Amino acid sequence: MKMMGFHEVMHLLQNGDESERIEAKQALDSIGKSTLETICAFCNEPGLGGGYLLLGITKSEEDDARFEIIGVNDPDKLQCEIVSVCRQNFSIPIRPTFEIISHPQGPLLLVYIPEAEPHEKPVYITSRGLAKGAFRRIGPADLICTKEDLDMLYQLRSRKKFDELPIEEATKSDLDPEAIEMYRKIRRDVVPTAKELEWKDEDLLVALGALIDVHGILRPTVAGMVLFGKEMSLRRFFPLDTRVDFIIIDSTQWVPRPDKRFHTVEVREALVLAIPRLVSLIMRDVPKTFYLKPGDIIRKDIPLIPEVVIREAICNAVMHRDYRAGQAIQILRYTNRIEFRNPGYSLKPIDQLGLPGSMTRNVKISVVLHELNFAEAKGSGIRTMQDASREANLTVPLFESDREINNFSLTLLTHHFFDERDIKWLARFKDYNLTDEEARTLIVVREKGIITNADYRNIHRVDTLSASSHLRRLRDLGLLEQKGKGSATYYVPTNLLLAPDISTGASNIIQSHQLQGLPPHFPPLDQLLIAEIKKLKKRATPNRVKELILQLCAIAPLKLPELSLILQREEAYLRNFFMTPLIESNDLEFVFPDQPTHPHQAYRKKSQK
Repeated sequence: MKMMGFHEVMHLLQNGDESERIEAKQALDSIGKSTLETICAFCNEPGLGGGYLLLGITKSEEDDARFEIIGVNDPDKLQCEIVSVCRQNFSIPIRPTFEIISHPQGPLLLVYIPEAEPHEKPVYITSRGLAKGAFRRIGPADLICTKEDLDMLYQLRSRKKFDELPIEEATKSDLDPEAIEMYRKIRRDVVPTAKELEWKDEDLLVALGALIDVHGILRPTVAGMVLFGKEMSLRRFFPLDTRVDFIIIDSTQWVPRPDKRFHTVEVREALVLAIPRLVSLIMRDVPKTFYLKPGDIIRKDIPLIPEVVIREAICNAVMHRDYRAGQAIQILRYTNRIEFRNPGYSLKPIDQLGLPGSMTRNVKISVVLHELNFAEAKGSGIRTMQDASREANLTVPLFESDREINNFSLTLLTHHFFDERDIKWLARFKDYNLTDEEARTLIVVREKGIITNADYRNIHRVDTLSASSHLRRLRDLGLLEQKGKGSATYYVPTNLLLAPDISTGASNIIQSHQLQGLPPHFPPLDQLLIAEIKKLKKRATPNRVKELILQLCAIAPLKLPELSLILQREEAYLRNFFMTPLIESNDLEFVFPDQPTHPHQAYRKKSQK
């Protein structure tokens, strides 16, 4: 991985806060004890490529999302201290690289800590011992290694990927002859003269890495079981890790109605059988348009999302999935988008997805999928999805990767840009002088409900600074609301953006002025209820507050900040003494029950059956 210089590190710090690869510290005279944990974490984290300590930096007092340069007193002394610490305090000698930067506020010290070799891990602080002295770098935090983390680091010493390891209790009989025959059939269609088609099943499976000799007995590997395993065997050895859930949700939100939640199809079979089935399942459900050539009498149905995009999205999920995580892949089909969620963060930085080159978590599985033409050549699958989406006038796939929760998601919007509906909707914002980029952004936020700086860069092919500037402009116009800080910043639509009609002085808008906090799209309230809320006193009985909460949430869902403004009560007070007890008593329910921290989370009165 290419090393970064000071200006690149500083740019990333100022525009994205501390991250998995960057840690800023004051260190005026000494590095401090916490620095040892950071050094250890940079050394241990698999695939991180090491990390950077930037010394002589502090958080701004005026804006804690920004950093200020204060400099260090003696950079040479700090270098000597770090060299000494790295040589004497860890289970292996660590060899940092230094860069001293002159600055009017004082000299800065940039320290690069390399990732340790697999056979050297786990690295730990010797004075604390292995159990309490080994750390991982998860996001901007240094976390002590769990037993599972240590097991994983020891396993990586073998230099084998997880999918190459044998399953000690499995035998050849756990592999499905139908799946093996399907491999031969598809491979023959792709390369009719492929030499391996002449081999016996056992020799073929050994060559593919699906079988491996363990003390004179051929045992299936993880890859072999995932690619060719019988359903019964997959249930036995991987209860969740090989399952894919295709979930159909008749709404743009998760669990829109308690009486009609969703429909799920569970797919748990060998990948060579499962992938074609999943492609067929999803394509049957993708909205279609029709095309009629001049002079033809038979129309042709065309899916809004090209099949190649769906196939690559499925292959991306199963190839890069973490098969040790104990989680199923979820494919969520909403009315306006399809989301693919798989355990296993992206080993490749989000900004580099679509560029040549691949970092593969499961080598043997990936090779087979490439040979069968299920997936594009290494490193080109994401680019194929992006190009096919642009050709179809769709939003390019949107990606999110979270190392902390070990998750990756890919979102496809089933929406053509600037159709008649979009043009009519955007006409309401004609006085805002929106650029085409900004108009597209608003459409994405309307459909997805959220956008990040990475999303903006991916959609419009701009750099981080341009993306931040454009998103802040939409925020300042009152169309987006900024949430989070630093690298965790994201934007959600405001009530102004989602209001049914922002151009009229309709009663709903007047209503919002009559009652602070009531969203513009909220249905008109009875004047008696408005009066009751306005005369609510600070010392009103808890029962009265509870009654008003239930009345309001029975009309339409409300967010906690909205209720806080309407009732003139602190958010924490409402949450602790009313909202949580009402959820527990089943009087209220979350709009997003499976995502308590959803950016659009709201409360509504639970329907009584």
